[in-house]
Amino acid sequence: MKELDEMLIQSGIQLSTPPSSTAELLSLLEKVESELKSIGQDPLESTRNVLKPIKKALIERKLLRHSDKIIEVSVASCICEIMRISAPVLPYDNTEMEVVFHQIIASLEKLHYVDSNYYSKALRVLEAVAKYKLCVRLLDFDYVLAVNIFQLFLKIISLKHTNAVLRDMVDIMSQLIEERDEVSIDFQVSILDSLRKRTLATAPCSTLLGKEVLEKCHARLKPCLLQLMTDMNMNLDDYCNVLGSVRHTIARSLELS
Repeated sequence: MKELDEMLIQSGIQLSTPPSSTAELLSLLEKVESELKSIGQDPLESTRNVLKPIKKALIERKLLRHSDKIIEVSVASCICEIMRISAPVLPYDNTEMEVVFHQIIASLEKLHYVDSNYYSKALRVLEAVAKYKLCVRLLDFDYVLAVNIFQLFLKIISLKHTNAVLRDMVDIMSQLIEERDEVSIDFQVSILDSLRKRTLATAPCSTLLGKEVLEKCHARLKPCLLQLMTDMNMNLDDYCNVLGSVRHTIARSLELS
């Protein structure tokens, strides 16, 4: 542990005056992320103290707003590890956390660019957000940003993405649905939009993602979607058969009314 603390101290010093070379800075961030991954939650006081310079450096404009996208995403990946270590306490104040969450979303947006040199870094952010349930904390902090992530995934999912990407997106979207006392109307509408026949024709991967989320959160979503479709007098023929029992229940209720 003492050796790790010494490495963290050195990393904090280096990050406070980061190298101008993108390659050197990227290598440094890789080293920092590796060190952070080796720290468990609720570390010793000595480790928390040596982490402070790293935490501070990662949200400095020269790193968080770096001109090179691969550095931006690498910084976001390191911050995800900081958030894991500090959970359930947020590692920064509210103003700083707003900037951090915006940066995480900006990194997730880069999942659209599968052939870019920063795509693998964006994957790390996605995996961390899913594994550590970071978006659950976003729900209480900034609901609008949580909705943005939910809708972002439905927009950018494509045939170029692997099953692992689909799985992580489903996990994150399901966490956002399951962790609230009531299912947000914004989430309901987004799922229904993804299941429209016109969406299937133009963005089939979005329909697949919506279908996977519906199946995973069926117990919570079915009553909500049933009520929403009934209240809005939606045309059942506009939606894919994947709605299954929801469509059947609505049709049956209309026959009995």
